[in-house]
Amino acid sequence: MVSCESHTIKGLEPSRATTDNESPCLVHKPTLKLPVHNAAPIPVPDADSILVVPLGGTDRVGMNFTAYGTNGRWVLVDMGATFPGADDDQAADFAEAHEAEVDQIIPDPRSFQDILRRLDAIVLTHAHEDHIGAIAPLLAFSAAWPKLATVPIYGTPYTLGIVKNKLREIGRSHPLRTMFPKRTSRIGPFEITPIRVTHSAPETMALSIAARPGRIVHASDFKLDEDPVLGGRTDYTSLQRIGDHGVLAFMGDSTNAHLEGKARTEGEVMAGLTSIMQQHKGRVVVSTFASNLARIEGIRLAAKRSGRLLASSGLSIARNIENAKATGVINPTLTPFLDGRRLPRDIAPDRLAMVCTGTQAEERSALRRMADDLEMGRRTPHGAMRLEEGDMVIHSARAIPGNEATIGAMFDVLRSHGVVVIDAESGLPVHASGHGRRGDLADMYRMLQPRFALPVHGTRALVGAHADLAASMKGVEAVATPSEGEILRIDRAGITRVGRMEISLVAVMRGIGSNAGKEKLAPWPTGREPALVRNVEPFRRPRPLAPRREIAPVAPAPGM
Repeated sequence: MVSCESHTIKGLEPSRATTDNESPCLVHKPTLKLPVHNAAPIPVPDADSILVVPLGGTDRVGMNFTAYGTNGRWVLVDMGATFPGADDDQAADFAEAHEAEVDQIIPDPRSFQDILRRLDAIVLTHAHEDHIGAIAPLLAFSAAWPKLATVPIYGTPYTLGIVKNKLREIGRSHPLRTMFPKRTSRIGPFEITPIRVTHSAPETMALSIAARPGRIVHASDFKLDEDPVLGGRTDYTSLQRIGDHGVLAFMGDSTNAHLEGKARTEGEVMAGLTSIMQQHKGRVVVSTFASNLARIEGIRLAAKRSGRLLASSGLSIARNIENAKATGVINPTLTPFLDGRRLPRDIAPDRLAMVCTGTQAEERSALRRMADDLEMGRRTPHGAMRLEEGDMVIHSARAIPGNEATIGAMFDVLRSHGVVVIDAESGLPVHASGHGRRGDLADMYRMLQPRFALPVHGTRALVGAHADLAASMKGVEAVATPSEGEILRIDRAGITRVGRMEISLVAVMRGIGSNAGKEKLAPWPTGREPALVRNVEPFRRPRPLAPRREIAPVAPAPGM
């Protein structure tokens, strides 16, 4: 048994492929030592192999950003951001020094200019910020990396709708190319086919990335939900067919690789919420991520089955529903939600439920405002929701690492005023992760039958847990756990580490005080190099998002 960082793999000898002063990418393969070739920092991909370079999304949860190269050309899969937690002292000190707020942290394109020069496309798996959050800020500053402004972005209708709205807010347009499940796009030397998987964002896709050397399946976020509530199940038939034709490597999600069993379904969460709403005699407020439209649909159905009217509060919920209506994800014809800002006074407490934002206790979010109003004794505007003793708040989400203390403080405020708070730690089925557990991962390996595994999307411990599982799966010959910037060469002979590039990061910052009206990209975490700065004006939408009193509900489009 050989210990490999935070995990062990029985019967495998690890080859620590590294050069001087570089951290190792662990490549586990029975009895075979993998060779190391000294190469240029970013070698030009040849036609007989596929180069894989995680520019983000390893050693962390978030900032998913992966380059694939072959035959002299590259594609990027996802352009995500990571976010400092509300309790991050380093981010607070950095923000104070720059007289700005740190919105997010993203890779600096100046780190991978050699890839940009040969880049044919950016392909998106889904519309979560840790997969698309870098697009708008990088395009806003594209004068510093002009090639990026010409590269088309591929995605499903819903995902591109979210991207288009973000670009509109910075006054930019960009070439967008729509992809559909099971329809192959030829992009340079690659043939890329989206495959439907279930996750906590609509139209999430795994990608089959095929080229002459073989096929890699990229599924950074997924679970195998048998009852997803909104949209179709994972396309098992296509995954099995791809596996039967041969998969060289699988790059997959490690977020819940340390948890046994399979992820809870959205249908189970809907049933749990229904039971709670039926039993509680006061009002019920459910906070969830605005992007999780399946959860919002489950909340709608739970309210309906418990005889409650449903209100909504949170601009981001309204925006996502608007995009979902426009792209056919939901059916806009059902009875609209009540507007949580203008509620009729005559609704009995056991007849009202609300879905709202604020799962991370963000300042200006709906749930945080309600908690602050209670603590400060502030009067709310006429008709606006005000929590009272005997009401219930259900936290239908998880705490993002770094936000635990802030969320806990918000819960303490609510409880001190007699509000019942239920969260995932209660053991009740009020939340389901969008990421598969070990059982989901094992099923994916059995369908795809890959020769090589590349666990990503997680801390070293989570990636290690995934590596342990992958090494135990039938047919898997090698498991590589790359760090950000590691360059892997994959061909039919195996996996070789050919180098490492240093990935610099920048903080996307919004100016305050004397810097108000400015946005900057500042080197993270040093801040020593000059920042890129641009003037910004508040974005004003040309028309209202929705009628002031109503927000259209989530419901499956016909045929889904």
